[in-house]
Amino acid sequence: MTQAPAEGPDSESAVEAGGYRQELKRTLGSFQVFAISFAFISVAVGIFATFDEVLVTAGPVGIWLWLVAAVGQSLVALVVAQFAARIPLSGSSYQWASRLGDPKVGWWFGWLTFCYLAIAVVAIDNALASQAFMPLAGIAADEDTARVITLVVLLVQAVPAIASKRLVG
Repeated sequence: MTQAPAEGPDSESAVEAGGYRQELKRTLGSFQVFAISFAFISVAVGIFATFDEVLVTAGPVGIWLWLVAAVGQSLVALVVAQFAARIPLSGSSYQWASRLGDPKVGWWFGWLTFCYLAIAVVAIDNALASQAFMPLAGIAADEDTARVITLVVLLVQAVPAIASKRLVG
């Protein structure tokens, strides 16, 4: 197992050890990294899609269970923030698993993360279409309509992402 570089002044050498030249001034502190990590994995992503189901099946106790889940998510966010501080490279779980384990483990983590993100984006967009947009717009509940709206939302998300890559590149 390789030793991750320490945070702080040595983080520039960690970037160079990854084969990159330090070009940008990094100004994220520990709280900012924690906030980004928490927002990325936050339980709030699924709250609105499952709110009625929780109330129907668990009643008011279900709301208190969200607090338990929030504490667990906070602990996970702290771990992710610690990784980000110690290994300041892009690549998320691939980079971390490759350096803390070995490149084969990193490859699997990278593919699992890709699959998770591919599924999560579609699921969140579908929930947005069927649970939020259609009721607000007064559209009758229909799964085919929700699928079309989901595809439109995915397209609306893809166009700026592709354009921004070309502009930044």
